[in-house]
Amino acid sequence: MKKLRKNLIAGLMVLALMVSMITTPAFAADTITLNPDMSGTGSLNIRGSVSEFLAYDITGPIDDMEFIIDSDRNFLTTEKTYVSDTPAPLNVYVDSVAPAVLTPEEVGDGYVTAPTLVADDAVVDWNNLSRAETKAKIALSLNGVNLSLNNQLIGELESGFEAPSELPLVLTANYGKAWDAACRVKYVATVRFEMK
Repeated sequence: MKKLRKNLIAGLMVLALMVSMITTPAFAADTITLNPDMSGTGSLNIRGSVSEFLAYDITGPIDDMEFIIDSDRNFLTTEKTYVSDTPAPLNVYVDSVAPAVLTPEEVGDGYVTAPTLVADDAVVDWNNLSRAETKAKIALSLNGVNLSLNNQLIGELESGFEAPSELPLVLTANYGKAWDAACRVKYVATVRFEMK
């Protein structure tokens, strides 16, 4: 009986040791020691990662925006719109605008050297320019911003995260009226989109 009791006690001790090993939580470098009232504090590092922003998702007039000065000397243009599905709000700039270097094919299609871009107030009376002055200068503005200067903010696109955001593009001009022949002109603009 004594032997059975000793074996039983020894077996219970082994069992208790095994249970304590199984149920003891494993801690990293820091351990939390509880106070006698069973309260305690510890630190918890919360880590996160954000995926790289890969590209803007914008549609709009990437290639062409056109204007016409008709035979009555009215300036006509079609409104274009940039549409953004980009999650971040964006500023839209025109970095530069310059007369295009024409190809022989474009010259054959009636293109001539485009007038130099000038400020809106560069001429006192746009209606009284001579033929040479009419062909030499024009004041183009996009969304009310004169394009003769570089790095001009022409508008903003709000976040397109929940719904697409739109920026209408409205081209206006001050120009001479003494055009004596039909012709075509071409400018190249660099447009920049930048997260706010």
